[in-house]
Amino acid sequence: MSIKIAKELRQAILHGEFGPWSRLNVSAIAEQLQVSRTPVKEAIHKLEQEGLVAIPPNGGAVVVELSPQDIEIIYTVRSMLEGLAARIAAQRLTAEELRMLGDILDEATLYASKRRMCQVAERNRRFHRLIYLGSKSVPLSKMISTVTEQLDGLRVSSLEVPGRVHKAEEEHYAILQALEARDGEAAERLMREHIYMTGYKLIRLPEGELSARAGASGEE
Repeated sequence: MSIKIAKELRQAILHGEFGPWSRLNVSAIAEQLQVSRTPVKEAIHKLEQEGLVAIPPNGGAVVVELSPQDIEIIYTVRSMLEGLAARIAAQRLTAEELRMLGDILDEATLYASKRRMCQVAERNRRFHRLIYLGSKSVPLSKMISTVTEQLDGLRVSSLEVPGRVHKAEEEHYAILQALEARDGEAAERLMREHIYMTGYKLIRLPEGELSARAGASGEE
């Protein structure tokens, strides 16, 4: 139950339903979800471990605002982890999984041509997820999942950076080519560069625009 509640609260925070430093009222959330206070408290503690929520000494829980420095660190960690996953996946992905990756990218390209950015973001998530799951390493996949959850609300925003959507397409296809060639070294390098550039573009948005875009990203 607490895992399900944590997921709902996480999405609400990342989509801007709870603004930075807003207080999470356990009783109100429990009443809204029609559950007891205990699983809500457990869910909030989980979000604290993920860095989305802070619990001050005087009690209560507040939503933490990710600073540009926080985002840079998270993207750096993500680039290292997903780069490693891509290197391993280059040797472990099946032919069917490689075909699925190609189909996902083709769908993303189609949606991009129609400026349907939410659908593009969803395909991009599938692409990355299939690669790190393709490493067949459960511990590595769990670590990547934890990191990427903190950035979900920024996925659509990153695609709104001028010229980024088409560049991201090129980078994804290059990663796929390296995976198809079973070139783990190239796959790792390309994946790390791709994720780094995504974070680089985001943290250089005008002051205040990053938070606004994250909060207004909508459904993905």
